[in-house]
Amino acid sequence: MPPAQLPLVAKPEDAPKSEGFFDALNRWIDKSAKDFKASVDESNAKWRELGEKTEKAAKDAAAAQKEAADAFKNLSNVRVVEGRQICAQAPNGSPDCQTAAEVICRGKGFDKGQSADIQTTRKCSAKAFLTRNEGGCRTETVVVKAACQ
Repeated sequence: MPPAQLPLVAKPEDAPKSEGFFDALNRWIDKSAKDFKASVDESNAKWRELGEKTEKAAKDAAAAQKEAADAFKNLSNVRVVEGRQICAQAPNGSPDCQTAAEVICRGKGFDKGQSADIQTTRKCSAKAFLTRNEGGCRTETVVVKAACQ
C-alpha cells in the first residue's frame, strides 16, 4: 500500500491577497496615520527649534538691557563742557585729543573726560597763504567740547 499523502496546506505567504474595499481602506488608514505622525513629529521639531531661538533672543535682549541700564547709570554724572584745547600730536602723527579733553575737564573741576567735539583746521602764515606755499601750513586739531565725570 502506498503511503498516504497528506493534503498540501497552503502557507500563509502563499495565500492569495484579497484586494477588497476594506483591505484598501485599511492600507489607506495605516498610510495616513504614518504620514500624520511624521507631520506631527516634524512640527514638534520646528516648534522646539523656534522655542530655543526665542529663549536665546530673550537672554540676549536681557543682557543688552542690563548693559544699557549700566551705561545710562554712568551717564547720570557725565557733563558736557565747552572749552578750547589744542590736541598734541601722537607718535604716529595723529592728534591725541584724549589728553586735551582731560585738561579741559580738570579745568572745570572734574577728574576725567573724553572728547565730545573736535575741530580740525588748516593754519597757514600770511606769506604761505599769499604765495600758495603749502610748506608754511599746518593742521591743527582742537577739542571744543568734552564729556567730563
